[in-house]
Amino acid sequence: MVERFAEVSGVHPTAVARLRLAPSSDDDLLVTVLDKVPYQLETAGRIPVDTWK
Repeated sequence: MVERFAEVSGVHPTAVARLRLAPSSDDDLLVTVLDKVPYQLETAGRIPVDTWK
């Protein structure tokens, strides 16, 4: 998703931001995560470049 609006190739994480999500339906979890990416960009100038799996 991030690659659609930011050039992140060759970029490495410099910080860790954890997101704890309440149990919910898959649809609700997806909406929550998709809301957090622009929020982090707008409020903290951070863009996710990696995820913990």
